[in-house]
Order: sequence, then structure tokens, then C-alpha cells
Amino acid sequence: MKSFTFQPNPTFQFSLLPIFTDGLGIDYTINPDNTVTFSSNDEDALEECWEQLYDDPFDLMAV
Repeated sequence: MKSFTFQPNPTFQFSLLPIFTDGLGIDYTINPDNTVTFSSNDEDALEECWEQLYDDPFDLMAV
């Protein structure tokens, strides 16, 4: 299983995580420090997640 951890900004919409991750077929964990770890056996899905979070973060808000 592959994973990466994301440090969200203060306006990040945690409530959208279930919709976002279900659409990509990946899992997530909100860590005690409010970072989010995304994981999956599907590297393409994780790459898509990475791209949406880091390359165009406003797309996540439009889910």
C-alpha cells in the first residue's frame, strides 16, 4: 500500500473528504496534528489525489 501525508491550509474542507476519497477509491486518516494521510494500492488514484490537492487545490472545493 502506498501513501502520502497532506498538510491542509486553514480553509480546507475536511467535511468533503469522504466524497473526494470515495470518488477516487482511496482511504484517508485524519492525524492528531490535523494532517491527512491518503493511502491506496492504486498508485494512479493516489497520483490523481496528489494532483488535485497540490496542482489545483481549488478543484477539491468544487466537489
